[in-house]
Amino acid sequence: MNLESLIEKYTEQTIIHLEESWNGNSTISNKARRKRMKYFEQIKNIDKTLDEFLILLNHENEYVQLGASFHLLKQHEKQAVNKLLMLKDSNIGGVAFNAKMVLDQWQKGHLK
Repeated sequence: MNLESLIEKYTEQTIIHLEESWNGNSTISNKARRKRMKYFEQIKNIDKTLDEFLILLNHENEYVQLGASFHLLKQHEKQAVNKLLMLKDSNIGGVAFNAKMVLDQWQKGHLK
C-alpha cells in the first residue's frame, strides 16, 4: 500500500475509533484503534519524518486532527501542540477534553 492509501486508511479508522468510543461501542472502537495503530506504524516506516502526515492537522474532522496531533508530538512538537491547544479551546466536548489530557500528559513527560 502506498503512503497516500495508508494515510486514508488511518483517517478512516481514527474516525471510527473515536466516534465509537463516544458512542460506547468498545468492541468496534478497539478494533478500529488496533487497525489505526497498524496503519500508523506502516506510515512511519515509509515516512520516517512524518512530514506527509502533517496534512492531517488540517483535516476537516476534529477526531483526525486530534489523532494526528498525538502521533506528531515527537517529530513535529510545535505544530502538534499548537493544534492540541486549538482543539482544547474548542467547544467540541470529547475532542476538547482529550486534547487537554494529551497536552497535560505530554507536558508531564508521560508520553513518548
